[in-house]
Amino acid sequence: MKISDFFLKHMPQIKLKKDLLKKTVDFCDKHVSSPQQRLAIGVTALFTQPLIDYYNTNIDEKTRDLSVQKTLSKAIVGMTTGFFIRDWCIKLSNAKIFKPNIKDISPDKYKNYKNAMGTLLATIIMTGTNFLVDAPLTAILTSGISKPYNTIKNHFSKNNQRDMKNEQEVK
Repeated sequence: MKISDFFLKHMPQIKLKKDLLKKTVDFCDKHVSSPQQRLAIGVTALFTQPLIDYYNTNIDEKTRDLSVQKTLSKAIVGMTTGFFIRDWCIKLSNAKIFKPNIKDISPDKYKNYKNAMGTLLATIIMTGTNFLVDAPLTAILTSGISKPYNTIKNHFSKNNQRDMKNEQEVK
């Protein structure tokens, strides 16, 4: 059973053209690799999560700013290391030790096998690299982001204060 067929069979009834949705899922299933998926997730996180943190009014401003900086760092480091490790592991799956001992395998099936084996290897490897690579890099990048972040924030707050002051003078 194809992934898109399973998805369509089990998804709730919504008013989308199922044919378009099926073609989209089939396209992604066929052409989007694990590293590319990690990039897509990382870019989405990079543009959404810091905004969510920035507009969280349940915490004080200093904590909110640090949260935005950490979230930016985590998104950048996680996306970068995740992409490169997955890509490297898919290439590593070409090694003789990981090649299946099947003579008549179609190129599509072999490509799927390489992607699956590479993703499995990456998952195992990333359990270690999350602590050994991602955490230290995130801490370093957070420190590096703080000065430009504060400069940009101060610039926009000063402009906002000037605009408010000009509006009050006009009235």
